[in-house]
Amino acid sequence: MRPTSNSAQRHAAAQTVAVRGEMAQADRRAARVGIRATVTIALLALLAAMLGAVSAACGPQLRDISIDLAAASTSPRQRLLIRTDQLLAPVTEADVRIEPTAAAQVSVVDNTVVVEFSRALASGTEYRVSFAAVGERTGHTTEIKTSFTTPPAALTMLRRDDKGFDTVVQAEIGADGAAEQTLLAAPRLQEYAVAGTKVIAVSLDAAGRGTLVESTGAGGFQARADAPRAQRYRTLRGNLEGTALGFVADGGNDDENGRLYLIDAETNELFEVENLGGTHSAVVEWSFVPGTRAVLVQAANRQVTLVDPIGGRVPVPLGEYDTILGFFADETSVLLQTASEFTRINLRTGERTPIEVPDAVADPAASEGQLLPLTNDLYVRQFQTVDNAAGVQRTQLYRLSASDATLLAAPEDDWIGNVCRSPNAEFLALLRVPDHPSIDSYPLQPGFIGSQLEIVRVDDGSSVATFDGLQANWCGW
Repeated sequence: MRPTSNSAQRHAAAQTVAVRGEMAQADRRAARVGIRATVTIALLALLAAMLGAVSAACGPQLRDISIDLAAASTSPRQRLLIRTDQLLAPVTEADVRIEPTAAAQVSVVDNTVVVEFSRALASGTEYRVSFAAVGERTGHTTEIKTSFTTPPAALTMLRRDDKGFDTVVQAEIGADGAAEQTLLAAPRLQEYAVAGTKVIAVSLDAAGRGTLVESTGAGGFQARADAPRAQRYRTLRGNLEGTALGFVADGGNDDENGRLYLIDAETNELFEVENLGGTHSAVVEWSFVPGTRAVLVQAANRQVTLVDPIGGRVPVPLGEYDTILGFFADETSVLLQTASEFTRINLRTGERTPIEVPDAVADPAASEGQLLPLTNDLYVRQFQTVDNAAGVQRTQLYRLSASDATLLAAPEDDWIGNVCRSPNAEFLALLRVPDHPSIDSYPLQPGFIGSQLEIVRVDDGSSVATFDGLQANWCGW
């Protein structure tokens, strides 16, 4: 073996020195990184401590809020959650200021104030909420202020066109015509129901036979493939939350008449409502219970039953009544009528209360017409008179309370058909029918040609909007 030359030895030594130098530089870089990391962690910890100290010194700060805006103006007992960055001391109703005024229950859960509104709020309104928030651990106080705006009220209606497709149209109250949206367009629509933007309807052929159709988006439609065979479909309904629809199918004999079907709008599954009172009795009238997918059903034997087939709950019989007059807007209660009395039933508690409906100051010759519950102690009632000389009907519409009767409408050039209230009882939809009207050719749900829907305020009867159309969807609740 040849000895290593001096040059080779020097080269190897140089490489060793270079490697050691790189290692030393790497160690120095690692040390600097470690120092920087330590400094960064220390700074972050210091910053966190400072922020915590600032938060503690300043008291609770608003983090965010949440509320279902669409439901807030259509259903009672909606909750506003106001979250802060600290645990909170108790807050009561007296501590919270709500503008415009709205009754509410208030509670605190950890760092969140829960404001539960007693009834549905006004549509298209900004609500401002404020209170003094006290940190549970620090005792420091901060004034929390926040706000939210409810959406405008929406109305869906049917427009018939003898030259083309009929349409189901949705419009915002107070907006111009550009805000209207066509949800469904199909031939000869007998009636319809809407849940959110989903629509079912009965479309008639030239012979007057009905097909159950459903919306497919952008105004389109298709036949409902799983619809039961029936001679006719009737009494279509949709719930406020947009989660369920329903209809009654008549088959032609006692066993097949008056069968109620519900559609889960989220899954599109069809349910038949069965075993009302243990035996089949044809459904005469029915309605969704506000805020739910449960339904209130009146059968031909006058039995009224609370049913929830989608939720799978056991039916609850409520007794025999002649008429379901409607629901109150400020609680889950329904007004029922027999020949001798009115009864309010709270569907959450089962409590039954006999009701004395207030009288109105009306023409003594007037006959009582439709009675519509608004809130716990407020009603709307129609009174009709007939001008035999002119051959026309005249209508007076009153808002009634225990201490007051306020005339809301008394048209002179037409008369009022049915009346419906908005979900929050803020507006009424009046079907205005012209004198000496012509009737269209729809067999089961004929309409008066030239009818309009006028929207008026419940508090003073002032007119807000007028639409060409009929069958306001508010009437289906």
